[in-house]
Amino acid sequence: MTSLFGNMRTTIQLTVVLAFVIATALTASLAIGLQYYFGQSMARTVASDLYATASSGIASELRSVGRINVNVIDLLAENPVLNDSENETAHLEIFTQVLVKNPLYYGIYLGGGDGSFFEVINLNT
Repeated sequence: MTSLFGNMRTTIQLTVVLAFVIATALTASLAIGLQYYFGQSMARTVASDLYATASSGIASELRSVGRINVNVIDLLAENPVLNDSENETAHLEIFTQVLVKNPLYYGIYLGGGDGSFFEVINLNT
């Protein structure tokens, strides 16, 4: 066979080696591509599962905090001492106990029908 580069002969050995190199390169590139695709898919699935688990834990914690808040508000609303607007010492003791036992609260406010207002603020939060 004659070409631009002169007399060029293709031997069986060269053909077999070239076919082996091409087949190996195609197989390796296919394996790397599949590994990348399925690795990425698995990483997305695992991340999605972790985020779902974390969000359900956070939602559960927020529901728990909400239930605690409702219980505290109900207990304070039913406390007969808080109806007496003149007894600020008792109000202060009750509100201080609530703030100490519930560090998530910033403050507690009590307003009366006559326009009176009493508040206790937790400055440590």
